[in-house]
Amino acid sequence: MEIAGNGSTSLLEGSYTYSEGEEIEIIANPANGWQFDGWIGEVTDPASMETTVVINSDKTVSASFSQIMHSLSIEVSGKGDTSLEAGSYSYAEGTMMNITATPEAGWRFDGWSGEVSNPTSATTTILIDADKTVSASFSEVMPYAKIIGIIAGAVGAGLATLFVTRRKKS
Repeated sequence: MEIAGNGSTSLLEGSYTYSEGEEIEIIANPANGWQFDGWIGEVTDPASMETTVVINSDKTVSASFSQIMHSLSIEVSGKGDTSLEAGSYSYAEGTMMNITATPEAGWRFDGWSGEVSNPTSATTTILIDADKTVSASFSEVMPYAKIIGIIAGAVGAGLATLFVTRRKKS
């Protein structure tokens, strides 16, 4: 019995002696974050986690396991960067990813969409337990000169509001 990857079987790795015609049931058990890929060797069902070996000659049987991988897609809306560039990445299941959003000058970070630990914090964590897409959103900060220009344009167009206050006499 041999094992490739991270998992175990109902029989420990090693060599065993059995009588001719004996049928040996073996079960594969993948470790957390791993998946069973199949049996290599003469077994009754190479794709099943539970299978049987019929002893009619010397045999070598291996259980094959592989790590479970998931995709993480990073997107950016507005002008800013993330510590992982926008794009798609592949990570092993159970990985914890820290990610930070940084706005460009004149922009502010508004939040994350997608499964993150803290959607309002510029620095957050993503648990890779499935395929995921997260997006950092940035919006433009209106500069003071632009605000004054908007007000001046409104006044020029006759759209200004006049606020009058009255003082009490003392």
